[in-house]
Amino acid sequence: YERQVNINVDYSREFERQTRTETPISIDSIDNSTERIRLPQSINFGLSLERPYKYTIGADFTFEQWEKYTNSIEVSNLANSWQFALGGEWTPDVTSVSSYLKRVTYRMGFRYGQTPWTVNDVQISDIGINFGFSLPVSRGLSSLNLGFTYGERGRNEAANIIKERYFRVALGANINDPQWFRRRRFN
Repeated sequence: YERQVNINVDYSREFERQTRTETPISIDSIDNSTERIRLPQSINFGLSLERPYKYTIGADFTFEQWEKYTNSIEVSNLANSWQFALGGEWTPDVTSVSSYLKRVTYRMGFRYGQTPWTVNDVQISDIGINFGFSLPVSRGLSSLNLGFTYGERGRNEAANIIKERYFRVALGANINDPQWFRRRRFN
């Protein structure tokens, strides 16, 4: 659970006149004020089943009350959003000495939800699949993680909404060298 948060924002607007060579002639300050933004509360619920060093299966649900978002700077027409995600990971044999591919952890997931944005009074949906793997490095617990996401936003053609397809690549590293955390007995 994340509670709603109120944020004070210093806001200023300026008007600038320029020559054809973009040299400023005059700058006038139109508005200087402190505004208030209210970010909505969020509720998350997840459940996972795990057999250590073998597999993990998980599901997650998120709900955000964007209808309660307020912004005194500009008018926003946002709707409540939600997302459901299901995924898992599997490692064939974490102790395998003969096959490197058996020590690799394979991941896959799916998600679907409604974003807070509306176009032509229709809420934009977002659907995607994720897949990736974790490559063990050396003989320790360190690994190199690669993840890929393919998704679509705005699938409702009847409301004349543009469909957006996207692809994302993520690269990460886990550095878990036990030697770093061992206390030396002799210096």
